[in-house]
Amino acid sequence: MNKEKLYKATCKNHRMIESSINVIKKNIKSNINLENEEEIIIYTRIFSFLVTCRIETRILKIIYEINAFDESEIHIILKNSTLCEKWIRTLNMLICKM
Repeated sequence: MNKEKLYKATCKNHRMIESSINVIKKNIKSNINLENEEEIIIYTRIFSFLVTCRIETRILKIIYEINAFDESEIHIILKNSTLCEKWIRTLNMLICKM
């Protein structure tokens, strides 16, 4: 896949994750009102997972944006093991480009 297709796919994934987060938030609020603790825990865990996915798709949107990074820079960013390291590397590289 080329960078443009990766960027479009990442944007689509990001929109789907945002929609899913909104659905889960509604379920959490509903279950809080019903005082359903087990459901609250389940939906909160799903919410946490989705927020992590959203963070990752935001990094991917930035790095696959047209003319943001070349292939070697993308590889450098993605080889970092944690999301935090990827964000730090991405931001540092963006600042150096300014």
